[in-house]
Amino acid sequence: MLFTIEKREEIRNAIISNVKSDNRIVSAAVIGSYSRGEVDRWSDIDLTFGIDETVPTNTVMDSMTEYMIQEFQAVVLFDISRGTTMYRVFILPGCLQVDLSFSSVSHFGAVGSHFTLLYGSSLEKPQPMPQKTRELFGYMIHHLLRAKFCAERDRLWQAEFWLAEARNYALKLACISHNLTIDYGRGYDDLPQEVLDCFTGSFIAQITKEEIVRGIREVIAGIPMISDEVREYADELGDILTEITSME
Repeated sequence: MLFTIEKREEIRNAIISNVKSDNRIVSAAVIGSYSRGEVDRWSDIDLTFGIDETVPTNTVMDSMTEYMIQEFQAVVLFDISRGTTMYRVFILPGCLQVDLSFSSVSHFGAVGSHFTLLYGSSLEKPQPMPQKTRELFGYMIHHLLRAKFCAERDRLWQAEFWLAEARNYALKLACISHNLTIDYGRGYDDLPQEVLDCFTGSFIAQITKEEIVRGIREVIAGIPMISDEVREYADELGDILTEITSME
């Protein structure tokens, strides 16, 4: 049975209560959907912790992992390191995801705007620079070209991968032009329907060279609808976009 909202809150409160009793964890904060005020039926649990300077961060992470396994039958999915912060992602029975991150308190602070301190203190950290439209446009064109060449080589599953990546970059560019988040597709569903309609046809019905080339054409046809800035970048390419959609 899938997790219930009540069970999620029970687990979340238990984790917070546990870390408050651990004097090695001197700061804690809520991140993710809880911090954004966007919690819904399917939200996961995202918590981040600042660890006392005298304690190795990985020691606390291992202790928390043991706690998660013993108390909630958690399974570790993967770890991610970003700068001085280590993230560990768990899956619990009922398909509840729990993301816990750990950093030394001297480096503990918000990375992004969604960070709500539970206790302790945090630093004002420099925020990452947003990706530039020109750079994203370049990736989109690169991925379209990769899709074409893979299709020409009859590497059709690889071609489909690149086509999907190109579509994602097109939608990221559209999100930027409408002041929506580009991370993990979060802004896609908030795009105007007329923009989404431009890219609906780029999904392929079967893994064939003809379908992939058709999908490439659909992505390229939607480029002028993204923004005036993107349209100008496309104009700089001259006949290259037409050449990408040709078949041999």
